[in-house]
Amino acid sequence: MRTFLKWLGISALVIALLAVAALTIFAPRLKNEAKGRIQEYLGQRFQSDVQFTDFDVSLYPLPGATIEGLALYHHGHRDLPPLIKIRRVKLYTGILGLFEKHIHIRSVDLEGLVLTMPPKSSGARPEFHASNVDLAKKYPVLIDRIEADNALIS
Repeated sequence: MRTFLKWLGISALVIALLAVAALTIFAPRLKNEAKGRIQEYLGQRFQSDVQFTDFDVSLYPLPGATIEGLALYHHGHRDLPPLIKIRRVKLYTGILGLFEKHIHIRSVDLEGLVLTMPPKSSGARPEFHASNVDLAKKYPVLIDRIEADNALIS
């Protein structure tokens, strides 16, 4: 019985070391993949050019990402203020949340959120309007909680 426990412990240690080595090797690729997916999703969703000043992925204690200096320029209009500007975005998910049909994000914290309404031409339809579309099908992300203290709308 002691021999079995000894080998079980050694096996668990080897698996843990392999997991740490794999995460160390694949961390840069994971970071680039996550950054690309987030930029693509936000760009398509908001029809905007997306800019970050910094991006980081963490796996401990919860998988997540931190985005610094996020700016979304509506239809690429860099001559206007960004549609959405956020000093820091922190988002947290669970491991399983990344592999569900709809990506499941537990929480999003927005620090320094500034929303700027795009200018409207006279007689033009509003940029944003009501819709009868099934949002669960349209948007592949499920977010449990969003917190944005002291947000500004201009």
